[in-house]
Amino acid sequence: MKHRNELTTFTMKRTIALLALAAFVTMANAQAGTSAQTNASQTAAPPKKVEPVLAWHNPTNWGVEGRGWTEGFARDYDRLPARAQITVPGGVWGLSRESAGLSVRFETDAPYIYVRYRLTSPNLTHGWADCANMTCSGVDLYAQASDPATGKQVWNWVGGNKPVTNNATDRLVNGLAPGKRQYVLNLPVYNGVESLEIGVPTNAAFAGVPPRTALPIVFYGTSIMQGGVASRPGLAIPAFVGRRLDRPTVNLGFCGSGKMEASVVDLVAEIKAAAYVIDCAPNMWAEIIAERTEPLVRRLRQAHPDTPILLVEHHDYPSPESLLPRETSNIRERNAALRAAYDRLVKVGVKHLFYLPSRDLIGADGEGTGDGVHPNALGTFRYVEAYTAALKEILQ
Repeated sequence: MKHRNELTTFTMKRTIALLALAAFVTMANAQAGTSAQTNASQTAAPPKKVEPVLAWHNPTNWGVEGRGWTEGFARDYDRLPARAQITVPGGVWGLSRESAGLSVRFETDAPYIYVRYRLTSPNLTHGWADCANMTCSGVDLYAQASDPATGKQVWNWVGGNKPVTNNATDRLVNGLAPGKRQYVLNLPVYNGVESLEIGVPTNAAFAGVPPRTALPIVFYGTSIMQGGVASRPGLAIPAFVGRRLDRPTVNLGFCGSGKMEASVVDLVAEIKAAAYVIDCAPNMWAEIIAERTEPLVRRLRQAHPDTPILLVEHHDYPSPESLLPRETSNIRERNAALRAAYDRLVKVGVKHLFYLPSRDLIGADGEGTGDGVHPNALGTFRYVEAYTAALKEILQ
């Protein structure tokens, strides 16, 4: 009997032990499963980003604004016609293949707008330490809307991009209020464009707006005019002035190469303009200014007897002569040569010739440039104020 009780007790203990082991294994398996699920969730690839379905529109189908010619280009977004390659200096030709001042216009009711474009150079900063991707190779977008104060239609910045490669696809703006409106897309100032498309939702209305037919203001100058170093393309001086005066502009700024060469002046003279702005002094020494200014004016006047011509001085150096006498002396000599040429032309009866002195271009507080030469955001604003006031009076 005692043996039977011991056997029963042993059997019960064994059963309890087996049950406990089973429970432990079950719990361990559950924990292992949970851990595996956690690890799987941690290592699993993130959900794939779903790109919106877009309709893409090519601006060459309706026209690019900002060029002085309507045909004869080697590339769709060049600034000079292909025939210029054999007549102008190589530096001018190379820079003319950068899209400074070019823009495209369109209407849409899309809530968001994309751009995809291929640039000619992978160097997105043009080799400038102080020129950002957005400045040199980006685009920016303006929309037209009613000004609450005046009721007039005005241009408002709504978006831009900072490309990281020369083959970019970017959303420029999202969350636009409902309604159809007109837009203008400003192209890069220091890179060329191989191809460009504007993307909107497939169910959005879209229409290209051809370039305006009003006579443009033609700006011929240096890197300052081309856009160095504006914060973004729409803040380059010609584009900014064009919005202020509601007029088309042609940007013939050539970085380091705005030197009044006869071959370039001949091309400028081909463009029928509302006014010519000549701002080449920053790229020229006094002797060259004295040599080339009068032939430039006479060539333009020969082709266009009544079109206003505005000669612009080199802006003042931001530091006073007491600190940097050589810099201020060089600028003073250049401006004196330009002024002397202007005075001679006026004296012999050249009409519709105007002059913009240096004092108002970047201000007198020394804060208007980034590097002593190129206007920063403050200096650009001051340039635009001076140009707008002068041109408004001239065009009236």
